[in-house]
Amino acid sequence: MISIKQNENFSNWYQVFSFGKLIDELNKKSKALRLAKDIARNQNFNYINVQGVAVAIKKPVFQK
Repeated sequence: MISIKQNENFSNWYQVFSFGKLIDELNKKSKALRLAKDIARNQNFNYINVQGVAVAIKKPVFQK
């Protein structure tokens, strides 16, 4: 499971976890979401956990 948690000590930092392992810590929630979505797409997950809430990941649609 891919998760995003807010840092307990620094409220403007967000931590991205993959299966309990810290992947990166970013200073904007939008950057953390982008990283988590990229990881989830690469591992074929449909959802990520954002601060305790399951968020669906949209698959990219490629046009010909």
